[in-house]
Amino acid sequence: MSAQPIQASPLSGNSHHAELSPEAETTLGMFAHLSGLMGIVGPLVVYLVLKERSLFARKQALEAINFHLTVILAVPVGIAFAFAGNLFGSYQPITVIVASAFIFPIVAATNAGAGQLYRYPVAIRFIKN
Repeated sequence: MSAQPIQASPLSGNSHHAELSPEAETTLGMFAHLSGLMGIVGPLVVYLVLKERSLFARKQALEAINFHLTVILAVPVGIAFAFAGNLFGSYQPITVIVASAFIFPIVAATNAGAGQLYRYPVAIRFIKN
């Protein structure tokens, strides 16, 4: 969770893409995180559409994709622990997973809106920059 200010940054010098303003980049970074609240498709679309136009939006979309892939893998494990926990009266694993799936994207969007790169503390980095 390092705070790094952003600058508008075309990636490969493509002249056929218009540069995005810093405000547009932060807005798109926020959108990448918040759209993840409805599934992995939103961050994936942000990544695919903007990967050549905005380094900041690309990094934030990849973070959101990796986090939501981690959640997708953690849910079945949490459910298994919940069933096993039923024997012991504990449903904490699935509760923590579901709460994290809503809380972390909101925190990430807040940081992205402030122009800071956000890294989810519990995400497995399946896809690298």
